Amino acid sequence: ATHSLALALYKGDGIQINKREAVEELENLVKDDHVLAKYSLAKIIIDESSQQEESDNTLVSLIGNETRALELYKSAAKGGVLRALNNVANMYANGIGTSQDDRIALKWYEAAAEMGDPVAMFTLASWYNTGRLGEEEWEKGFKWNELAAMAGYPRAQYNLGFHLFVGKGVEKDIPKAIEWFQMAAERGIGEACVNLGEIYRVGMGTKADF
Repeated sequence: ATHSLALALYKGDGIQINKREAVEELENLVKDDHVLAKYSLAKIIIDESSQQEESDNTLVSLIGNETRALELYKSAAKGGVLRALNNVANMYANGIGTSQDDRIALKWYEAAAEMGDPVAMFTLASWYNTGRLGEEEWEKGFKWNELAAMAGYPRAQYNLGFHLFVGKGVEKDIPKAIEWFQMAAERGIGEACVNLGEIYRVGMGTKADF
């Protein structure tokens, strides 16, 4: 309950906002090895540091302490907080709170993806498709996009449609590509709507529909 109260105080959710008290509550919970509090405190450090000009001056001790945020995320990840793994990966990928290191980031993304995090799956797909780690590896990109798409990640659903539409990393299959574009379009991905409009206009893999 104290963790929920701390977050409510920080956000002003149904209670008067008091960031100083929120952080004090979280710090106490961290001392008691509360894994969700570690995740929340790390997130606050990153959020406040990214908007220093607007940040509450009562949190000055937290601002810019990304190294501590990274350690808190790592500890939360080891304690079973899935989304913390992806955040650790992001920090290594972008050199926040540590030296930039794609190889270490990759290991954290893979750990998160193997535990079912669709955001990590999508990032892996993007890295393999763009050759961030060296050569472009479209087969691996397809694999991770497919897993993320099946987990319901809209952007991955669009990318999976692209893989199938152009035949990159997988055999071309326009009818299946249309299915994934439709799914992505229903989830608000604008590019999928554009692609579907053009596909139906020219009748590619389907009957032309004006």
